[in-house]
Amino acid sequence: MAGKRYRRLFRLRFTRADVADIDDEFQFHLVMRTRELERQGHSPVRAREIALMQFGDIDDARRFCRAEDEERMREYRRTLWLDNVRQDVLLAVRTMRRQPAFAISTILTLGIAIALATSAYGIVHAYLVRPLPYPDPDRMVQVRPTPTRDEFPSMPRLDRADWRVQDSVFADLVRWDLDAFTLAGGDRAESVQGAWVSPGYFSALGLRPAVGRGFEPGEFASRAPVVILSDALWSRRYNRDPSLIGRTIRLQSLDNPRLAEAATVVGVMPPNAWHVNRFSEVLRPLPNDARFASMARLRPGMSMQEAERRLNALALPQLGKIDPAYHLSLVRVQDEYTYRIRPTLVALMGGAVFLLLIAGASVAGAQTARAAAGRAEVQVRIALGASRARITMQLLTESVVIAIAAAVIGAGLAGGVLATFGDAVGRQLGATIPGGADQLSLGTGMLALVVGMGALIGAAFGLLPALIVTRGVATSESLGGTLGSQKGAARSVASPVLRRTLIVAQVAFTMMLLVGAGLMARTILTIATTSLGFDDERVVKGDMFLPPSRYRDAAAQRAGVERLLAGMATAEGVRSVATSFPDPLRNFTGPDVRVRGDAAAARSDSGPPAAQFIVTPSYFDVLGIPMRGGRAFGSPDDSEAPPVVVVSEGLARTLWPGESAVGRRLRVGGDSVWRTVVGVVGETQQPVESTPLPEVYVPFAQDPMPLLFVLARVAGDPRGMAGALQRAVARVDDGLGLANVTPLGDLTDRATNQHRALATVLSLFALLALGLAMLGLYASLAYVVAQRRREIAIRVAVGANAWAIRGLVAREGVLLVVVGLVIGVALSLALTRLLASQLYGVTPTDPGTFASIATLLGTSALLAALAPLRQAARVEPAEIMRSE
Repeated sequence: MAGKRYRRLFRLRFTRADVADIDDEFQFHLVMRTRELERQGHSPVRAREIALMQFGDIDDARRFCRAEDEERMREYRRTLWLDNVRQDVLLAVRTMRRQPAFAISTILTLGIAIALATSAYGIVHAYLVRPLPYPDPDRMVQVRPTPTRDEFPSMPRLDRADWRVQDSVFADLVRWDLDAFTLAGGDRAESVQGAWVSPGYFSALGLRPAVGRGFEPGEFASRAPVVILSDALWSRRYNRDPSLIGRTIRLQSLDNPRLAEAATVVGVMPPNAWHVNRFSEVLRPLPNDARFASMARLRPGMSMQEAERRLNALALPQLGKIDPAYHLSLVRVQDEYTYRIRPTLVALMGGAVFLLLIAGASVAGAQTARAAAGRAEVQVRIALGASRARITMQLLTESVVIAIAAAVIGAGLAGGVLATFGDAVGRQLGATIPGGADQLSLGTGMLALVVGMGALIGAAFGLLPALIVTRGVATSESLGGTLGSQKGAARSVASPVLRRTLIVAQVAFTMMLLVGAGLMARTILTIATTSLGFDDERVVKGDMFLPPSRYRDAAAQRAGVERLLAGMATAEGVRSVATSFPDPLRNFTGPDVRVRGDAAAARSDSGPPAAQFIVTPSYFDVLGIPMRGGRAFGSPDDSEAPPVVVVSEGLARTLWPGESAVGRRLRVGGDSVWRTVVGVVGETQQPVESTPLPEVYVPFAQDPMPLLFVLARVAGDPRGMAGALQRAVARVDDGLGLANVTPLGDLTDRATNQHRALATVLSLFALLALGLAMLGLYASLAYVVAQRRREIAIRVAVGANAWAIRGLVAREGVLLVVVGLVIGVALSLALTRLLASQLYGVTPTDPGTFASIATLLGTSALLAALAPLRQAARVEPAEIMRSE
């Protein structure tokens, strides 16, 4: 009985035999007690009854014993499993120490891929996954007027409606009126960007000043002369002086010039205060009136679709006669903020995932080949009694240990990458990281995710090789046969299906990444070789506006700009200076150009759409825009002279084909003034502009405005000219500020940063993938040669030449590459849909790019196959026969 009890204890499962053992044990004790009672003089029947009474409920005792045994077996199984895992981990570590080259190469391969994938996910998570730093961010929406289907619609006047109807749809409303301010005082004035904000701005966005106080309710209604500054402005201009709170500063508004310049600083926002627009350096109180609200929080329980339907039903009837296609749509604030960069982020994450799959497939192929080479050890262990499941578990544990080590290294590398380049991410994408660059740091949850992902990768890419290797080992084969002969072992142990599938997958994914990188490279090349029509080298751009309190009318603005241009022209290093609106990189969609309807020139009453620029006479000289005919603006083109205009040569060809444009007349949009064309200049365009608009240039003297963009051509390095230009402006008028002084070339490059960043990252991914795929192909063919040496030797012995042997091996490699290329082309066509919005000057299905990438992959595959092919051709039959 004791033997049965101990056997029961060490079984791994509770079986029917265990139940029978318990019943036998109870019967044994019952019989022994019955016999003892019989010896005491009781009859057999009475002895049986007494024994049963003393034992009590037999069934209950059986259940108790069975439960105890089951608990002991469960505990034993847990202990045994943990002990097996411990042994497998120790064995995996010893194996890695015996084969350091294999361990280091696989860990680094997976580690780098995991680091890149983690970095990509960290960026995607910060923009698309992590909620915005607002209360209830999922219910925060923006109201977006959706224009008509016309190319250049006439937008209805939204200020004509009573927008208090929004109160029945939204719980919180956020209203703001963007503005530009001139901050005077100190050694120089400064132009800053700000906004007038409603009471809901702070409550809905969960913001409150870190220093001082917020606006009082009465200050909103009266537009009190109070102001809240950003932490950046407080630090930059006032050196974080706490005594600034309560002091008065001079602050001139562009949109509200009649308001007093003096404003009392009542608070400073915290450093991590973040908003979806950049107009937040200065905040002023805005009355909570019936004006249109751009951002709001949905009422609890109301869906976005229902809110949109109710908003349109209440608001659209107030707008009068409008195009039937016009409506108000609601979109999540996070979606609206990231919609321009979403394709780039998705492409980035997709490329990282495919690179990770390629790395995993490469490691899986290497593990399969290594495990197959060690099949003798596997058969020895099976001959000694190890089960297939136990060996599979050991091989799988080794894969998981490698993957976890790679995940730890990858997490460290990713953390360093995000910490180093976190500030550059927002600049490259053209959108600041919601909540600040600190949101890119890897938290505890992210680290756990990375390690878990590593374990999952190890299990996914280690299970199949382990199963295939153990399945191919025949338990009935003798130990001597295992150690002495390897005939046919390659086919039975290392499944050719798995090996070939891994190579095809690597080639296909590599093809896809290379196509994406190739298309983006073509885009960057096109951008670099496309002339913008102006010279942005050694040109500096700054922003300025003329405070209406001192520049009240057009005459004052003209005189002020003349003095400013003359003063800045005397600054050291300045060759020429001009102003424009907008600047060359803000080519706003302009109104229609209308042509005078005389018999010689008129084709119709309206011309094509064009972009309008208001410029000073030296604008074309500063930017190096060539004159194609006529003249540029000059001092005679003042407010008393006839209205004139300069047009681009493309517009001239469109309006007056085959004729001279000089002397013709046109008018811009709804302007009733007809202007005479005095000059024709070369065409300009924005970077990455698919359909450039023609341009019309109007002289500033005839159409002055307070908002200016200053352009100065300098002799030296434009990055060091900000101080000189700002001092020159201060000498002319210390109440004016020149803000955002930046080299125009940097702004041009910034417009293409997103394209360059995506091209760089995809190229990096593609090159790594190409290396891994070619390494996998080389290893696969080398393994085939090693395992088929006997077959090759026999072929050589019967007369096969070297080329025939090379062809035997090359056929497999060619087939794998061709199949991978075909699948890769199909995957690439799907990928290019994501990249379509980022391409410029090249189509998503560009045949040249696809052909070039296929040629590159084929050439790389040929180079990877050279060594195995030479090895196959050098097989000596005599040497192989002696070894057999």
